[in-house]
Amino acid sequence: MQVDELLPYLKEHQTELVEQIRGGKYKPNPVRRVETPKEEKGKFRKLGVPTVVDRELERKGHKFVRYADDCMKWTDLDVHLCQPTI
Repeated sequence: MQVDELLPYLKEHQTELVEQIRGGKYKPNPVRRVETPKEEKGKFRKLGVPTVVDRELERKGHKFVRYADDCMKWTDLDVHLCQPTI
């Protein structure tokens, strides 16, 4: 899947992705193995490239965790000041 195909895919599969994540049943797709040449001739470095969907879900997850962590630092009186940045 290309990056420009991501938004339509997420819109179409949003409900099932959210249910899988909330239920702890989401399994990231296997990474794609890519070999990049090293400076030494004939040597290659193996890299694992995650899918576009998995990268986006990870990015959103990091944003949510940062937001939740920031909100936990506020007192109960100041909780209305904590606004999501997701």
